[in-house]
Amino acid sequence: MEGLQGKTHTSIYVFGDRQHDTPCAMYKISEKEWMQFRACRESKDWQEKRTAAQQRQRLNDTPHVLSRGGYALLEKKLKSLVHSL
Repeated sequence: MEGLQGKTHTSIYVFGDRQHDTPCAMYKISEKEWMQFRACRESKDWQEKRTAAQQRQRLNDTPHVLSRGGYALLEKKLKSLVHSL
């Protein structure tokens, strides 16, 4: 799904601009399974959990940004930065 990196199916197909589309054919799931998933995500209980998680994420001042290099690459970059000072 090109152009959708970092987005969840919930944010795209349940609440987003594709909420009238269905990913059933793309993921080979039945319409019944999709409707169950969608109903779960539209429930009040799920909405409360989603909102709470979004609020916590907004407070995150250190997002995960290590990418593919992991801690080894971060350590290498920090060492080179220290040596350049």
